[in-house]
Amino acid sequence: MRSTLPFLLTIVLASSLPAAAQTNPAQRWVAEADRLQSTDAAATFRLAQQAIPRLRAPSDVKTRMKALELRCWAAAEVAPDSLIAFAEAGVADAARSRDDDALGQLRVCRGYGHEQAGRQQEAMRDYDFGAAAGERLGDRDLRASALVLRGELRYHRGEFTTALADLDTAYRLFAALGDRRHQRYTLNAIANLYADSRVAEYDRALEYYRQVLVADQAAGSKQGIATGYFNLGATLEQKGKLEEALAQYRRGLAMDQERGDAEEVATDQRAIAVVLYKLGRPAEALAILDRALAWFRKTGNEETIAQARLSRGVALRMLGR
Repeated sequence: MRSTLPFLLTIVLASSLPAAAQTNPAQRWVAEADRLQSTDAAATFRLAQQAIPRLRAPSDVKTRMKALELRCWAAAEVAPDSLIAFAEAGVADAARSRDDDALGQLRVCRGYGHEQAGRQQEAMRDYDFGAAAGERLGDRDLRASALVLRGELRYHRGEFTTALADLDTAYRLFAALGDRRHQRYTLNAIANLYADSRVAEYDRALEYYRQVLVADQAAGSKQGIATGYFNLGATLEQKGKLEEALAQYRRGLAMDQERGDAEEVATDQRAIAVVLYKLGRPAEALAILDRALAWFRKTGNEETIAQARLSRGVALRMLGR
């Protein structure tokens, strides 16, 4: 299943930059990076990176911590190979500065880097630290951020009960903060858990996916709407409702084509093709798979190439070729 938005790019939630931002260029850069954090990772990274060396005065500590957090999360998008190094530098600086809130945020960011690198135990330790720090400090932003990521990690590890507890708590915290974007993300994560074949509560998953879709439509989030259609299609497919699944996948494809997202278009095409050959329409499936496979080959992504080739092989076999 897909996630509804790039959560990691909007995880630095609270903004408390000092008034000096009006006169100090580095302070202004951080204020601009903060404004752009949910829409432009490259600009956020660049502005934070250039500001950090210029924020060494005692009065600059809070802004420097903010810049370190912004740089860390933006690096997850624009410099993923360096994410842990940036996180480590931030953690060390926050510890020296005795800024417990920044330390918690940067530990969570480091945890995300560890998770992406496949080091789940290290990631869990950092998420645990962030969740505990957020609760101790009364920082709902920090606690919610740590809990939603820990909940997703627990879900992927098959720890469904504790995963759901984390995600439910994160959802309530985001609701209390009035943070609708992250409410949608967290609700989608809960739906993903219910849609997992190991849980197989498909009707509940569909209920939550529909709630997320309505919220994304109200917010005008085209990415979220496309994701919603895809997730509804995937869950309906798991329930064996193939015609309904096909309709949802096609809605998602149309939205992704409108958005110009070639990767998601190819993913949608493969999903549609699989449903088509399940419906006994392998010739239609093959034509669509050829288009998807051509794009996947351009990316050089061996995993998606293999998946598309496997699906293509099924269609060819059904055609006796």
